[in-house]
Amino acid sequence: MTRKHIAVLVDRLHAEYTIQIISGIHEFFKNKDVCLLVAQVNLPHSSKGYFDYQYWGISKLLAADSIDFAIFISGSFCNYLSPEELSEYLKAYESKKTISMGIKLPLKNSSYIKADCKSIFNELIKHLKEKHGCKNIAFVSANLTKSIESAEREEAFKEALKNNGLVFNPDFVIDSNFSVELTREVLEERFRSKDDIKFDCVVSANDLMALACVDFFHSLGISVPEDIVVTGFDDAYIAKMAIPPLTTINQETYNQGWKAAELAYNYLEGKELPHYTPVNLSIKYRQSCGCTCEDEEHISESAESIQMEYVDLTVRLSKVYRTLDIVQNIHTIDDIYNALPTMIDIADIRGIGICLYDEPIRTTKEEEFELPDKAYLTILIDNDINLSINNYNKNQKDYFNPHESLIPDINMENGNGTYIVQPIFYGEVSYGYMLCKITKLSFYFYSVVLKIFANTISQAYDYSLKINENSMLSELNDILAHDNTTLAEISRIDELTKIYNRRGFLTEGQHKITTSALGKEGKGLVIFGDLDGLKSINDTYGHEIGDLAIKTIADVLKRSFRSSDIVARLSGDEFAMVIPGVGLSQMPEIRNKIQKNCEIISKENNLPFIASASFGAAEYSESNTLLKNLLSKADSDLYEQKKLKHAAKKS
Repeated sequence: MTRKHIAVLVDRLHAEYTIQIISGIHEFFKNKDVCLLVAQVNLPHSSKGYFDYQYWGISKLLAADSIDFAIFISGSFCNYLSPEELSEYLKAYESKKTISMGIKLPLKNSSYIKADCKSIFNELIKHLKEKHGCKNIAFVSANLTKSIESAEREEAFKEALKNNGLVFNPDFVIDSNFSVELTREVLEERFRSKDDIKFDCVVSANDLMALACVDFFHSLGISVPEDIVVTGFDDAYIAKMAIPPLTTINQETYNQGWKAAELAYNYLEGKELPHYTPVNLSIKYRQSCGCTCEDEEHISESAESIQMEYVDLTVRLSKVYRTLDIVQNIHTIDDIYNALPTMIDIADIRGIGICLYDEPIRTTKEEEFELPDKAYLTILIDNDINLSINNYNKNQKDYFNPHESLIPDINMENGNGTYIVQPIFYGEVSYGYMLCKITKLSFYFYSVVLKIFANTISQAYDYSLKINENSMLSELNDILAHDNTTLAEISRIDELTKIYNRRGFLTEGQHKITTSALGKEGKGLVIFGDLDGLKSINDTYGHEIGDLAIKTIADVLKRSFRSSDIVARLSGDEFAMVIPGVGLSQMPEIRNKIQKNCEIISKENNLPFIASASFGAAEYSESNTLLKNLLSKADSDLYEQKKLKHAAKKS
C-alpha cells in the first residue's frame, strides 16, 4: 500500500478520553507507512474561549482531496451538538470513508465504533446486588448536557435494574453534567442531611460525578463503602488514585483507538469496512464498592506514572518558559525562520511546515470560515531529512490549493509519522496553518506551545507586512509620501468635523472594542446619537449655520471624551463613539457632561442657539464585541431616549 494520509478530528486535544484514543491510533500506525494528521477543531462557532471558534477552520482543511480517510472522535462533540448537527458541519467528508468514535452519525460513507453499555451495566448491577446486597440504587446522570452518551448510560442502567429484578425509582435520579462542581451543587441542594439519603448505592455516568458523591457523602458523615456504595464510569487516572479507589467501568479507549486505526488501515488495503463495530467494556472492581482492588499492581504503577508525569511537567514548563523567552526577540517572518530550529528542538518537534493563505481572513464567531483556494508554503523545516526552506521573501509565491492538499508535494506531508495540524490566527484574523511532526504524545504541552507559535507567527506576519509597505513607500519622494499619508488620513477622517468618518469608525472602533474587551477594561460603551432639530436649524438659519451646529457637536464630543476614545461622524447629523472602561450605569453622567459642554461650546462658536443632541448606548463585553450589533442596540436605545425627551417637553 502506498503511503496514506489519515485525519483525526477531536474537540479538545488535551482531554484524557481523547488522549487515550489518539494513543491507540498512534501506536497502531507507528511503524506503518502512514501520515497521521491530528487536529483539535473545537466546536463550530465555539464560545468556550474568546477566539476558540477559529480552530474549526481546520476541519475544512482536513477534508482536502489528499486525505484518504478520516476518524472523528464524535463522543465529545455530541455533548454539545446532535449527531444531525455534527453531520451537517462535516458534510465535506461525505466523499471519503470515515469512522465515528462513540456516536452513530447520519453521514454518508460513515461507519462507527460504539461501546456496548447494556451488557456492562447488567454485569455491574448484578455484582452490586449479589455480592454487596444493594437494592435501592441511585443514578447520577449527565442529562443536563443533553448528550446521547448520557441518555444511553441511563437507559442501560434502567434495563440492568429490570434484568436483575430491581425497581427503578425516578426519585433516585440525580441530574448533572459530567462535572464535579455542578454535581456537588446538585447534591447539596437535594440532600440536607444523611437522613435524606434513602438509597444504598450510587451508580454514576462518569468518574468525576462519582468522586463528587464520595466527597459529599463524607461531608455528611457517610462512609464509602461501609454506609453507601459508589461506582463510576470511564476509569480515569483519578479513579485509581481516589480514596477509596473507585469501582468503575473502563471504556477501553486505547483499544477503541487501536481498533479504529486497524479498520481504517484494512479498508485502505482493500478490505471491507463494517458499518458498526461494537466495543466490549470491562469493570474495575475496587474499594468504593467494598471489593479488594483487582488492579492494585496497576494502581501502584499509575502512582509512579503520575510522579513521573509531575517530573515531566516541570521539564515541559521550563520548555514553555524558554520558548516564551525566544519569541520575545521575534519580529519578522525571517526572525521566525532563524529561531524555528531552536524552538522546535525545545518543543520535541521533528519538523514543521508553515502555510499562509494568500490574504489573511477575518471571521467572527457568528460567521462560517471559508477555506480559500490559494495558500503558499512559507517555511519548511524537516530535521529527519535535513531540509530547510524559507519562501517568504521570494519574488513569486508558489501557490497551491489547500482544498486539494495540505502542503505542496515537497517532502513533509509525504513523510510518515504523527502530525498536529494547528491553525495560525490572532483574534478574528486567520493567517494559515502549520503541520508539526511530534515525537511524544504530550498533548497538553503541545496545545500551549503551538498556540505560542501561532500567535508569534501571526504578529511576525503583520510586522513583516508593515516593513514591506514602509520599504515600498520609502522609494517614493518626500512629496509623494506626504500626499499618500494625507490621502490615507482623508479616507478615514470626516472633512467637515475632522473626526473619524464611517470608514474610520468601523475600522478603529472594532479594533478598540476587541482589544479593550480582552484587556484590563473588560467592557465599554458604543454610543450612537444625532443632532437635535437639524432640519429646523437649516430652515430657520440656513445650511451654513446647520454645518456649524454639526461642527459644534463634534467639538463637544471631542471635549467630553478622552483622546484615546473613538469619536466619529457617521453621516449627516449622526455621531458614534466607542468608550472603553465604562458601563451603562454611567450614561446619565455622560449625557449631563455632553449637555454642559453643548452650552459652553455653542457660545464659543457664536451659535444663535444652544446646540443639543440625543444619544443611545449599548454595553460591550468579552462575549459581545461585534460593532454592527452594538450600533443597532444603541440605535434602539436612542429611539427610547427620544421618546422620553418628547414626553418631557409635552409635560
